Amino acid sequence: MKAKFKIRDEVLVHTRSSKGVVGTITDKLADEDGNWYYQVRVLEDDWVVEEKDLTRYDPVKYSLNCDYYTKEFTSVDALIEDIVISGMDPNYDITRNGKPTGEIAITLIQF
Repeated sequence: MKAKFKIRDEVLVHTRSSKGVVGTITDKLADEDGNWYYQVRVLEDDWVVEEKDLTRYDPVKYSLNCDYYTKEFTSVDALIEDIVISGMDPNYDITRNGKPTGEIAITLIQF
């Protein structure tokens, strides 16, 4: 089953020059046969390295570096919202695809 994304979601994409780079969904389009696909803009070091119409991509998953918190989200905003609503301890590192980002969730919560 193909994942459903929203405009501005981050995804992992494979380009000719890089594997598993982060891109941003910029548009949802249809080809001549009526098949839907997403247009993704890929950035590396703040430079656009390639802009392609891609059909192979995986969602970027954000979570917390915590053994008992197993929820994953496609955006940091959705993660922070869940932490606030659920009452989860925000003093954990945010992870992107299982790797710590160096950012602690509590620093993104507005009190």
